[in-house]
Amino acid sequence: MKIDISDQTKKRFEFDTKLGDDDLPVSGELSGTPGPDGLTIAGTLRRLPEQKYELVFHLGGTLIYPCSRCLDPVETQAEYDFEDIVESGAETEFDLLPFIEDCLFINEPSKILCREDCRGLCQHCGANLNYETCSCDAEAEIDPRMEALKSLL
Repeated sequence: MKIDISDQTKKRFEFDTKLGDDDLPVSGELSGTPGPDGLTIAGTLRRLPEQKYELVFHLGGTLIYPCSRCLDPVETQAEYDFEDIVESGAETEFDLLPFIEDCLFINEPSKILCREDCRGLCQHCGANLNYETCSCDAEAEIDPRMEALKSLL
């Protein structure tokens, strides 16, 4: 998402746009994804001396995160404000995307639960215990696909 800053006489640039899941790069750093309506980003970019800019924006919308226990999708409402003095060596375009990613990453919750009493996944067979009863023997051998989760217990 880039802003045309080629007009050197213009000191203030306003933007108001939507950002969808396809607009965010797949960097692996963010665990949340925008909901079906996307995220709205509205703000201003104000030119300062020495190729610096004051960037102020509000990001709002629905983000979908995996539940920390059972991995079911959980919708959360996002309302974040961002304000910073940033540098740009570019003469014609200012890329907002890195700052939007920073805003999302900084505000990303450390733990999301689909519900307070989420029972999670069976450590043996991987069944979602919120929806089904597991018939695994507690001493049974752990499914190799779930072996990595054993270290979390």
